[in-house]
Amino acid sequence: MNYNEMLNYIYELRRFGIKLGLEPMKKALEAFDNPHNDLRFIHITGTNGKGSAASMLNSILLTAGYKVGMFTSPHLVDFRERIQVDSDKIDKITLVEICNDIFEKDLELTFFEFITLVAFLYFKRMKVDYVVLEVGLGGTHDATNIVESKISAITNIALDHTHILGNDVETIARDKCGIIKDNSIVVTTKSNWQVLPIIKSYAEEKHAKLEISETCNLPLALKGDFQRDNAGIVVKVAELLGVSEENIKAGLINASWPGRVEYIEDNVILDGAHNEAAIKALSQYISTLDYNNLILVFGVTEHKDYKAMLELMPKHKVVFTQAKVSRSLDISEVNLDCEKIQDPTKAFERAKQIATKGDLILVTGSLYLVGNIKEIYQKEENVMRVAM
Repeated sequence: MNYNEMLNYIYELRRFGIKLGLEPMKKALEAFDNPHNDLRFIHITGTNGKGSAASMLNSILLTAGYKVGMFTSPHLVDFRERIQVDSDKIDKITLVEICNDIFEKDLELTFFEFITLVAFLYFKRMKVDYVVLEVGLGGTHDATNIVESKISAITNIALDHTHILGNDVETIARDKCGIIKDNSIVVTTKSNWQVLPIIKSYAEEKHAKLEISETCNLPLALKGDFQRDNAGIVVKVAELLGVSEENIKAGLINASWPGRVEYIEDNVILDGAHNEAAIKALSQYISTLDYNNLILVFGVTEHKDYKAMLELMPKHKVVFTQAKVSRSLDISEVNLDCEKIQDPTKAFERAKQIATKGDLILVTGSLYLVGNIKEIYQKEENVMRVAM
């Protein structure tokens, strides 16, 4: 297969949905002589902030001189964003080679299991020093939980994916604590006070050392006070790995994580907040800004309480839209008195028509929606490069 054919095949695996459990990954990895056993992982779970934490830790380890693999999800524009080494996306030729190797094994894998296997094979091929590994969903039954990490991190835990993980934060916390391994170290933030007894209990059961991080007061590149809890976790992990304070500071300043309080114009912000806890944190940041009117380009995936999310935002106008992914909530099901435009590009154009000088446009509710809007700007940048 060529690159585009391979990508279409991988996306078609989504028809199998989400199948929680580790047996398929175990068999797949055994077919390749267990490449993950030759890698050192820092495993990150949580409801919000795990991607931001991964990006900051990646930056710190790179600053310290390590070769670093990073696996995150979802991507915003380019599938290859998910699998990076030293902040460079996996190249298309290598991706096709690895995928073809997997095809030859005739394995039965879901979309996420497949790309997790691709990542592990690539990281071994590239001989990375560390892998910063973000959980896909939950923890206990997630495909990434096949690894034996010596250090795991748990960011903020809140209600999300309740139809899969449970209807309360305690149940969700138990699922996420499944990444804690025997005789390892687990780092979490004191802001997880509501579920700290659960995390402590799991750590004790696994004879793991629990480290509770403080809010980070160092300068950060990532915007929003909510990032300080994520950074606190990252700093603690870096210290456990023996990284110097100088490299920690430099790594935090140089960290970049697209689609999280990302200004693509002076008056346009993209943020992938996709549950009530994340929207609340984003709202607190927006409230610190100086603007006249807030205009939301808003869309969510299925099973989200969009009304509760919108009620948490400062006073606003909303253009409700539908991200270009099958799991998006159909706008025909939206029971709100607001403008509804199915195509996210047209919804964004409408927001720009409404906005006047001094207004702020915020695209949020879904990382998939953020990716759709970000793609518009990337295409415009490519056109400008060609013209030059």
